[in-house]
Amino acid sequence: MVAPWHYLSGRVRNGPPAFEAAHGENVWKYASKHPELSELISGAMACDARVSVPAIVNGCAGFFDGINIIVDVGGAKGTALGVLVKAFPWIKDKGMVIIVEAVIREDEDSKFKYVGLMLDMIMLAHTNNGKERTEEEWGSILTKAGFSRFTVKPIHAVQSVIIAYPC
Repeated sequence: MVAPWHYLSGRVRNGPPAFEAAHGENVWKYASKHPELSELISGAMACDARVSVPAIVNGCAGFFDGINIIVDVGGAKGTALGVLVKAFPWIKDKGMVIIVEAVIREDEDSKFKYVGLMLDMIMLAHTNNGKERTEEEWGSILTKAGFSRFTVKPIHAVQSVIIAYPC
């Protein structure tokens, strides 16, 4: 996982993606051939969920009122879903998508600001086009995806809860 960092300066100068330069293919193809990396990525995401989802439960419990069905998109180990279902036992596993992602707050003096920027550097080193986004960038993505409006609810974690409303 360190090798891509040696190629980061080339990536910043419009070179090939750092992970591909180090390993010859993107992180997802590489992980599919290297179960130890796939397990490391899954474990990291589960660790992240163990921190961020309790913050969602504590800071956004009202969002789940009236919700009966939920889907954990990308939940390799089901950690996030397990925490949510335990906190809100009436929820079943299907139907609703919750966006929980880092939102870079450039103008805010948040204790998580530099953590978000560090995550952005990790995305730059380990993915082809991945990056953390500002609220304005999230708005652009959601508008292009057909949502009429959205709100961002910061929680006590580097991530925020993004609620998008369909047209």
